[in-house]
Amino acid sequence: MISLRSEKTGITRLPFSYARRFSVIVETDTADVPTLYYVPPLQKNIFLEVRRVTGIKLMPYQQTILNRD
Repeated sequence: MISLRSEKTGITRLPFSYARRFSVIVETDTADVPTLYYVPPLQKNIFLEVRRVTGIKLMPYQQTILNRD
């Protein structure tokens, strides 16, 4: 289970079936700038505490590529 606690949106949970098949990229504004948390697949009981979740993207594991500029 992936749990995201947010002051504004409460707790958002994604079932573990998603965590097994997908990488999860969570976009937040915790640091007053957009922040991406990359959660690799096959990890259980992931918990992120953030101020506000601005977006959640699920990406198939085989296609997950993070580019940093």
